[in-house]
Amino acid sequence: MVAAAGSGERAGAMKKGRKARNSPRAADVRERLAALDVKIARVREREQRLALRRLYRAGYFAVRFRNGEFAEMFAKAFPAEGRRPSTVSREEARRARLAAKQGSGSGARGREAGVATADPPAARGATMTAEERERLDPAGVLDDQESLQALDAEIARVREREERLALSRLDRAGYFGFRITNGEFAETFAKVFLTETRRPSTLARLEGRRVAHYAGQRARDARRKALLGGFVVAQCRHKAEVHAALVPDIGEWLMTHRNAAVGAKNVETLSGFFADAADKGLSGPPVNSRKARKERTHRLILLGAWVLARRERLKELRDLVAEELARFLDQGRRAALDKALLKDVLGK
Repeated sequence: MVAAAGSGERAGAMKKGRKARNSPRAADVRERLAALDVKIARVREREQRLALRRLYRAGYFAVRFRNGEFAEMFAKAFPAEGRRPSTVSREEARRARLAAKQGSGSGARGREAGVATADPPAARGATMTAEERERLDPAGVLDDQESLQALDAEIARVREREERLALSRLDRAGYFGFRITNGEFAETFAKVFLTETRRPSTLARLEGRRVAHYAGQRARDARRKALLGGFVVAQCRHKAEVHAALVPDIGEWLMTHRNAAVGAKNVETLSGFFADAADKGLSGPPVNSRKARKERTHRLILLGAWVLARRERLKELRDLVAEELARFLDQGRRAALDKALLKDVLGK
């Protein structure tokens, strides 16, 4: 009888608990908790974006820090005592009080709901496949070179990793618990974190490599293509039969771009030249503006990229390069340098 009574009491308590949890008031609390979770996640994401901007401006990502060292220096630089709580910490406190009143503790905790960052962005570049490496594609016309693509992909990967680490360090150090103004953060960070010489970060080294590569190899590549494009234009203007023979192949090659829309745009870019070898878009216009020069250079680079891709396979072009290119380069003010730049094309 005693056991039966005890079982009845437990069943009654469980029934009463279920009623309490399913009451309109409990449902309202759960709804408010869910709304707070969404707000906390939104505010924390906003604060994380602000934190990353501050770190970039302060120079954090250019140098290396150890985890323990960073936490210790941050605590000294930004003591929490006497500071106003941040918006995210106030919302988390509200959620904790509301959850305590409900007494169930259901749902995710406020800090846990917002601590994760948003889904990491996809890498802004991807390493080329073996098939892409084997063929010369019109994608290489401007800055889509294989080595730059690979470097961009690595920079994107390292940047994403370093941003996650930075946010984790700030979170452990208590940064998101109180308010710091932009000016205070920049000034204090420089005084405390950047006074001594530090090793450059992996991200800084990769970005330095890209700058050097961009200014060197890319500039040389663009110059090579522009010279060859100028050569094609000169030959087509002097020989109508050359223009008629080459234009169809140029158009077909441009349309082999892996992105059909880009291929069509490149064809449109050269439409004036296709119609008339003396098109003004490939010579100095009366108003030689920066925009006009950029557009003219782009057209020449498109033609130069075609020369590099087709010079071994198209007999008309191969013969033209062998017979006329050296003579064309000799007319320039930098003949020796230009010939050295196109040594592989000249075959000398």
